[in-house]
Amino acid sequence: MELWELLDDTGRPTGDLHPRGEPMPPGTFHAIIGVWTIHRRLKRVLITLRAPEKVICPGKWENTGGSVIAGESPAQAASRELREETGLATSPEALQPLAVIQNGQVFANCYINYTDIPQDGIRLQPGETVNYRWASLEEIDALIAANRFAEPEIIQYQTCRPYLQEALAAL
Repeated sequence: MELWELLDDTGRPTGDLHPRGEPMPPGTFHAIIGVWTIHRRLKRVLITLRAPEKVICPGKWENTGGSVIAGESPAQAASRELREETGLATSPEALQPLAVIQNGQVFANCYINYTDIPQDGIRLQPGETVNYRWASLEEIDALIAANRFAEPEIIQYQTCRPYLQEALAAL
């Protein structure tokens, strides 16, 4: 059973653990992560297509993401999720923090990850994702406008877009 550390409204741990899938107590939060992987040579951002059997946002595009499990730091969770969902091995220290966004009962810890892997080097996680692409920010904007991007990640994207644009321009 996956356990989350509950957080207070400032994002600090309360000391209580909570089983994933159970309703969270009012006034509590948990941490999630979002990773925006930038391919240095392609100057594009990695997005993946959620599997059709997913309960939340099936068949929608998204960035790499997931929950922080009790005992992990957000950067450790980001590194783990990146490896699980894409096959990319990145240390927590290599991730560049972008923002922490409070939305509903979560604190989303957002990061940039840079890579130089071959563009066909992504390994998808069965049951999680079924496709991937290296997209420009304009392509992501179009997916959002067409309602083809996972809604929970849209706020992350809108917050992180200026940082992503700056990072891409610096390449």
